[in-house]
Amino acid sequence: DLTAVSDHCMAVCADRGGFERMLELGGKGLLANFERVVSGRLAQSMLKTPLFFGMSSLTSTFSTFMHFDEVPACTTICSQGGKCDGFYIVLHGKLDMTLREVAGIRLRRDVVKRKVGMNDFFGADWLLYCKGVAQATVTTKTHCVLLRTPAASFAELCETCPLLRTRLDRMHMKQDEVDRREVELVKAVEEAVE
Repeated sequence: DLTAVSDHCMAVCADRGGFERMLELGGKGLLANFERVVSGRLAQSMLKTPLFFGMSSLTSTFSTFMHFDEVPACTTICSQGGKCDGFYIVLHGKLDMTLREVAGIRLRRDVVKRKVGMNDFFGADWLLYCKGVAQATVTTKTHCVLLRTPAASFAELCETCPLLRTRLDRMHMKQDEVDRREVELVKAVEEAVE
């Protein structure tokens, strides 16, 4: 069972020195199998993300840019106003995307803008349209496994795949409209409170 093999290999590699032990035990054949399984799982995971629907012929290109990140619960991935270092796809776990400020209005408390879960993604808008500045704080609620594409590689990925960039542009326009409405609502609430 390839899933069991890859789960075992992932657990071994997560342990310090586990990768070397895996090579000693199984040699390069096991490593080649591991790489094949991981590439296949990357492709399967990516294709479950709505952004990549219908792009199965390009998954090998995508997977060369992406890396697994295991992140413990209660870890801040990026902070609103800080640098966003990559594009992320959630393979496992739950995260919160919170706002402390909206359209220059400082909120009295953090507001959860969006709950992020399996097969969701974040970071693309910030890298493409906000000069790499995070527009929300993203924090893990549970232990998470993420696929991360570093910022520089993400720019190259978008150049390599115009269809990806087109989809991101469309999604950004839709999200921009939703954000505009949210800002109007927050301003109305803030004015009513004052």
